[in-house]
Amino acid sequence: MPYFKTELCNYFFQEKGSGKTLIFAHGLFVDHTIFSHQFEHLSKSYNCISFDMPGHGKSSYGENGWTLDEIANNFYEFITVNNIKNPILIGQSQGGMVFMRLATKFPDLVGGLVLIGTSAKAEYKDRLPFWKEVIQILNSKDETNISSLLKQIQKNVVSEYFLKNFPSQAIQELRMMQSHHPIGLKLATEAATLNRTDISAEIHKIKCKTLIVCGKDDHATPLDLSEMMKTEIKQAQIEIIDNASHHIPIETPETLTDSISKFVINI
Repeated sequence: MPYFKTELCNYFFQEKGSGKTLIFAHGLFVDHTIFSHQFEHLSKSYNCISFDMPGHGKSSYGENGWTLDEIANNFYEFITVNNIKNPILIGQSQGGMVFMRLATKFPDLVGGLVLIGTSAKAEYKDRLPFWKEVIQILNSKDETNISSLLKQIQKNVVSEYFLKNFPSQAIQELRMMQSHHPIGLKLATEAATLNRTDISAEIHKIKCKTLIVCGKDDHATPLDLSEMMKTEIKQAQIEIIDNASHHIPIETPETLTDSISKFVINI
């Protein structure tokens, strides 16, 4: 299995296809398979690389924790070590936060950016007590409480439409969410919520064409966050998807794949 080894962790990734490179990074509680539909379809025309983020899936994690900026630096290293020219970075939630940091620090490195249900701001202050409780439950390693917690989180990140109309996919998603090591999830949650910094004043440095995608029913990263990013990023366009919340890649897979295809072909 392919891994990219860093001081922070060993990143698992899958790679398929040839041509222009698309790099995928997912959000909290899921893994690289959230992009399965996009990966399989787009790899017919492009070189697709999809990562498990630290503490998720088959990637390891550093016991002392990490920051989103450190992950961004790891992706910079991966791109430069492998001599990848102007990749298109596709990030969902946490993944988008990381890729915005990368594109802000190294604007000439990135050929295009797709930001899905993400934010350039720090976490809302009124949500911090909830995240502290999540971290406490994950740290307890109590399987029953963690299972209940992840069921609650799933209801917060997918639409009622998805849960009602796609029950088998919802069960598969929940199993994915329950498969990670709790301490890895705890550390990842700390990095993406409690310790997340506000970079909204920096994203104007992003030079590349950017597609911002937001689910109409996304309460985790509401539409106003996407609209702010569109205002600040010069070459940005925004797309709002009906019947979708925070996990757009699996809630409306065909719609997202089509949107990315139309965006990438013009870069």
